[in-house]
Amino acid sequence: MNRSHLILISLIMIVSCKSDKKREFDVKDDQYQKFEIICDRDTTLWSKSGAEITIQANTFPCLSNNKVAIGFVEILDQADMILNEMYTISSDGQMLESGGMFRFKVYGNESASLLKPIQLKVPTQSVHPHMYIFTPSVDDEIITWDKTNTKVFASNSEEISLGDSLYTSLCTSCHASNLRQNLTGPALGNVHLYRDKDWLNDFTRNSINMIASGDSLALCTYTKYRKVVMTSFPFLTDSDIKAIYAFIENQSALQGIGESEMDSVFDCSTIVPSEGFSSDTSSFQRFIFRDSLIRSYLIDMNSLLWANVDAFMRSPNMTSVAPFEIEASQDYEDFIMVLAFANRKTVIPFQKDSDGTYRLRNSIGKEKIQMPLGEEVVLIAYNQSDNFKFVKKTLKIKQNENSLQLELTGQGKAAFDKMMKDFQASLRR
Repeated sequence: MNRSHLILISLIMIVSCKSDKKREFDVKDDQYQKFEIICDRDTTLWSKSGAEITIQANTFPCLSNNKVAIGFVEILDQADMILNEMYTISSDGQMLESGGMFRFKVYGNESASLLKPIQLKVPTQSVHPHMYIFTPSVDDEIITWDKTNTKVFASNSEEISLGDSLYTSLCTSCHASNLRQNLTGPALGNVHLYRDKDWLNDFTRNSINMIASGDSLALCTYTKYRKVVMTSFPFLTDSDIKAIYAFIENQSALQGIGESEMDSVFDCSTIVPSEGFSSDTSSFQRFIFRDSLIRSYLIDMNSLLWANVDAFMRSPNMTSVAPFEIEASQDYEDFIMVLAFANRKTVIPFQKDSDGTYRLRNSIGKEKIQMPLGEEVVLIAYNQSDNFKFVKKTLKIKQNENSLQLELTGQGKAAFDKMMKDFQASLRR
């Protein structure tokens, strides 16, 4: 065999290895939920998180016994992403917000492919309006994501879109669009948690009548906000008003507004109207809509490769900031460091630069990067050697100084696992 043939074979082997690496990128098998289904029957399954999985008959090729063993894995929050090294960064370096990463596999048939799409209905606390399916690629052993043209819709997308339109056109002259500021009227972030649905419906349609009737909450709100009467909207239907508060609920979750963050919800007691006016806030009570939103992303899985439901990160506070620059106190073996957003399902890995400083992967070689100023982030670093050490630090994104020196002060894998479990429990799902 001549030299040119050897070079050609070597090139083919290199390309094949890279392709296999991209195709086979996966999490550990114990992360998969395992099912056995009958091939020629329609099947509905539920994941551990409550996702509904609809599989049509003959979706999977059957080798024997008319049965097939499949696995399903879902990566749903920042802790899962960190532990499985599944990060939210696009192939061109943009930060992503994830609605979940999903994959199926077929046991005993490595070459299997889907013959029909699988439908997922994935519960979510909030609905992002610009979610798409992203597919994986591997760059320097780190998974990144490529946007497809497949838009992901939610079970109540139309209602939220209608509410957005109505809120913008009818409400923002008196109420803040960011739901956090008191203007002529109170900030409305999470108002659905502290006012009964029927009360909100009646007050929104005609607050004047409720004030005149002696309703205690209406009187309190009227008095608190300088006796400015809210505009009446008699033309709004019950469905229109429900859509407005669906938008407010969803937007409150998207913006990470805490349940007790809004001072305005404590301004008036949530007593029932028949008890009369009261300024006593000690009887504060939390309401849940009887038909509170059940939100889900609706996803069609067309292959056995990873599908990541993602949107490019957007924020009204997005601005140019100094990149994070981390100096480790020593060289650690098998060292991993990430930055996780507290109120976004976003995790970005750090990478060691040529000068030994650790920088976010999307900030290498840049003097400034776009990040949401003031948002809370969590830096987690650990080494996976026998001498397991770790550290977790909560930070705020600053404009000009995001540098620090880092030492792994936590000791032991058990302590690390507990820290990650506590971190996961604290996350906004």
